[in-house]
Amino acid sequence: MSFNSEFQTMIDSFQNLLYVLTFEERRCEKEMCAIAEAGGNTFLMWDIWKGLCDKDGKVLQVPIPPDPDLPAHEQEELFVTIKDPGDVLSYMIQTADEKTMIVLRDYHPFLEKPEIIRGIREFLNHCSPAQKFLVIESPIKKIPLEFSKQIHVMNFLYPNKQEIKDFLTNPLYVTEMELTDKLLEQCARALQGLTIEEIRDVVSVSLVEKDCYDVDTFLSYKKQIIKRDDILEYFETNETMNNVGGMDKLKSWITVAGRCFDENAKDFGTSPPRGILLLGIPGTGKSLTAKVIGNLWDMPVIRFDIGKVMDKLVGSSESRMRSALQLIEALQPAVVWIDEIEKSLAGMGSSDRSDGGTTSRVVSTLLTWSNDHKADIFMVATANSLSTFESNPELLRAGRF
Repeated sequence: MSFNSEFQTMIDSFQNLLYVLTFEERRCEKEMCAIAEAGGNTFLMWDIWKGLCDKDGKVLQVPIPPDPDLPAHEQEELFVTIKDPGDVLSYMIQTADEKTMIVLRDYHPFLEKPEIIRGIREFLNHCSPAQKFLVIESPIKKIPLEFSKQIHVMNFLYPNKQEIKDFLTNPLYVTEMELTDKLLEQCARALQGLTIEEIRDVVSVSLVEKDCYDVDTFLSYKKQIIKRDDILEYFETNETMNNVGGMDKLKSWITVAGRCFDENAKDFGTSPPRGILLLGIPGTGKSLTAKVIGNLWDMPVIRFDIGKVMDKLVGSSESRMRSALQLIEALQPAVVWIDEIEKSLAGMGSSDRSDGGTTSRVVSTLLTWSNDHKADIFMVATANSLSTFESNPELLRAGRF
């Protein structure tokens, strides 16, 4: 289900509290505003910097309720801005009209405060099932247990290939440039996995440096952007089968399996393979084979370092894993290379005693994704030993490798 469809369903079914995970505020808010206004809702936004604003970012002046101790002729009509994170909840409960939606930008740090937790619960108690909607918008997921059963979480996904093509064909960028269908396809593929803001930056650099859309420039900047979080590394490889010695059966399988990602094969009903586990002592060409697969299948190779997912903050490791997997799906089609996977999975059995279960939860997220994802992603895992897999047989269940 697309984000727009899911968000529309939540509004139509009066889900009063929503949590949207995204780095792209402007693009996400544009979509949410269109859906809200189509249903007759007033769309407002709040952040700690500006306070309560309308859909155009204009700060709103809210009237102060009259003082009940003063006679009517002494009352003054006073207005204030709403900047306090608790006051915006009070406004939503007491003052806001029916059919109002407020997007709370970067509200997650305040969700640790008892008064905010109580305020949100009061909102749910007073406004459900009325047409008042609070939408927490943040790239970081942080949900208190107190209202975890009453909130719906959604991911605002990276732009798909068609959205990227629409951006690239914008008259603002395309003037006298010759943009063929082939070049447009290559550019869109090169820019997959980036936000619209990142795409705008990369396109601007390409136009300044080359005066055209340059795929190599796109890929160069894309590699730098993906490396920022230090979890994923993007490879463009030229390794060929001739560089791999022996393993004729593996080479033959790789050649045949790659055809399953073709659109004609999918139309015929063929399901692409999900992954392969390469086991052997160091120096036998396992990592090289991963790069060869990417080159042979004309896919980028994404090196996924699971060890760098781990973070000292509670809950952060799981969030980093989900963000990495979401980015990997946006980069499809791609070969995901996990080197020496047994080292990343070590300690699963004792995770509840050593790190509060963090390793176990992170690996569980990866394994669930490897089973359930629908993207054109092929996972290549390498290992020097089977010891970790012998103690955790679920890692080798059918369908993973």
